[in-house]
Amino acid sequence: MKSLLNWIMQGRLQAILATLISICSALVFSPMLIASAAIIALATLRNGMREGLWVLLASLLSLALFSSLLAVSPWALLLPAGWLWLSAWSSGWLLRRGRSLAGTLEPAMIGAWLLVGLQFLLLDAPTEFWRGLIANLLQTQLDALLLDQAQQQLLISTLATWMPGAIAASWFMLSSSALLLALWAEATLRETHDFASAFQSLRFSRSWLIIAPLLLIPALLSEEAGAGITSQLYLVMVTLFVLQALSLVHHLARHFQIKRFWLTGTYVLLILGMPFSLNIASLAGYLDGWWDFRARLQHKPPSQ
Repeated sequence: MKSLLNWIMQGRLQAILATLISICSALVFSPMLIASAAIIALATLRNGMREGLWVLLASLLSLALFSSLLAVSPWALLLPAGWLWLSAWSSGWLLRRGRSLAGTLEPAMIGAWLLVGLQFLLLDAPTEFWRGLIANLLQTQLDALLLDQAQQQLLISTLATWMPGAIAASWFMLSSSALLLALWAEATLRETHDFASAFQSLRFSRSWLIIAPLLLIPALLSEEAGAGITSQLYLVMVTLFVLQALSLVHHLARHFQIKRFWLTGTYVLLILGMPFSLNIASLAGYLDGWWDFRARLQHKPPSQ
């Protein structure tokens, strides 16, 4: 892996080529979208803002040309890739300037909130927009599941209600994952433990702890659950506390010298138990924000 990373960072052309290969691979294996953004973040983190911007712009131009050769709308690839790559570039720049990992991810959360706000600003009725889009995309799949008309409409309505926040939350998790992957790659190239120490000490500012109930209470009192903008903003914020909870889990695993397969099991349960597991994880992250469990364990041996 280190040899591959060294090749990618040898020059601008290699970084652009690796970015394009990753984004094209994402058409078959979607997680490669994270890898494409991570390369841009790594180029910025390692070589500076200007070099990262060159890689970003050249990759966008090449992607537009590639889309035209495939006879597909360039916006189908440019919009999701461009928004994610821009976040990766700006996050890499912020982290390079010496900001903490938390201080880099918090502006990304504000960007995710902006994505929610733009949907409510530009779309007359975001829920209706997503209902029509989901109905067109899933109609054949829903028929194959042998769901009656009422069940289909209920499923489409539920998905459409939460889509404005879910899209923004997904974008935040993708951009956060890309930044973490870039930070890991940078630590691998330097042969340091910077990534482990940075992630295991990840704690967001307490202002988010105050904002969370201010969003949750109006969302709970709303007559149409999930339809309001406060519900969507709260849904996005849940991902922030999930990240802090995962950081706490990794810190506890190191402190108590827990075997790695327990961490793997944690991620498996988190995925299989969604959305309930995300609520539990976000609650753990929220409580850690107030009580700082890591500081309480600092002077205690693993046996306690």
